[in-house]
Amino acid sequence: MKLPSVYANKIDKEIKNNTEYVYNERKAKDISELKKEFDNRGYVNRLHVIIDTKDGKKDEKLVLCKDDYFVNIRNEKIYFKDIIDYEIKK
Repeated sequence: MKLPSVYANKIDKEIKNNTEYVYNERKAKDISELKKEFDNRGYVNRLHVIIDTKDGKKDEKLVLCKDDYFVNIRNEKIYFKDIIDYEIKK
């Protein structure tokens, strides 16, 4: 069986794809102040916070704190390692 022939275009211009990118890594804020709002069993009555995660800012109402994540009112987990910044709304 004969393989099909391949045609490659000639490159007439200079390709500049070796540029350097600088990523600014933001340090994660300590979440111990946020954990203090929960009782000794890990519950709170709809704590209103604005959480900045790797996916973007979210307006959340937290109800439960476990070992390595929070649970919001829609039963979604928000892991501590994903939280960059937060603001507690009163």
